[in-house]
Amino acid sequence: MLIISHKSKKEFTDFLDSKKIKYLKTIDNPNLDKRISDHPDLSIFKLDDENIIVDKNVYDYYKKNLKNINVIKGDEVSKKYPYDALYNIVKFKNYYIHNDFTEKHIKLYFKEKNIEHLFIKQGYTRCSMLVFNENLLTSDMGIFKKLKNILPITLLKEEKFLLTVLIRDF
Repeated sequence: MLIISHKSKKEFTDFLDSKKIKYLKTIDNPNLDKRISDHPDLSIFKLDDENIIVDKNVYDYYKKNLKNINVIKGDEVSKKYPYDALYNIVKFKNYYIHNDFTEKHIKLYFKEKNIEHLFIKQGYTRCSMLVFNENLLTSDMGIFKKLKNILPITLLKEEKFLLTVLIRDF
């Protein structure tokens, strides 16, 4: 199942419907700036195929609407950066990529699973990177420089690609 922004265009939802792809629309997180309060990657993180963690302000909605996955109540985000990006993490292979402001339950889960933290300055990590097959894509030069000798990553030119992912696969 996909979780998509409730602001998604009708053409997009029509496409998903035509392909019989199941999806759930987000609700606004009241603790986030209204312009980004619908973004799933700012309120939800997929730990693994059986568990997701969600901001406690939107927990009841996702608990009610996601039946085949364990929904865990997490910490709440706030409007102020970097506390609005606690869930905006990239997990790739045996690493999680984020700044030091990772939601505490997620951080504990990664520690228990021996998933190594790769620190980057960018708090909006998930908004700045895309996992594509066995590679990472980014248009953020700082992320690229930090990871280029550690992981397979490709730098995209910003004027040609806009990496805004408002869909999460759950």
